[in-house]
Amino acid sequence: MKIYLVSQNSHDYDTFDSMVVSAKDEDEARDMHPYSFSKDDWGLTECWVRYEDRDKLIVSVLGSTRLKKGVILASFNAG
Repeated sequence: MKIYLVSQNSHDYDTFDSMVVSAKDEDEARDMHPYSFSKDDWGLTECWVRYEDRDKLIVSVLGSTRLKKGVILASFNAG
């Protein structure tokens, strides 16, 4: 597993701007939602990018880990 920083810049306040996740690859990291790594939570689009727009996310590898798949930390901009 690797640690990824996943960020977006298309939203402003009352949204997540980034998250740190543990995932097997960039695609799996990109498919996660900061609220939860379940695809069922993608209905919460008012606070993150739409599922259809996940290709616009910026994904960077930070390192490797033995952690299980999941969201480690998320950054939320309250307005």
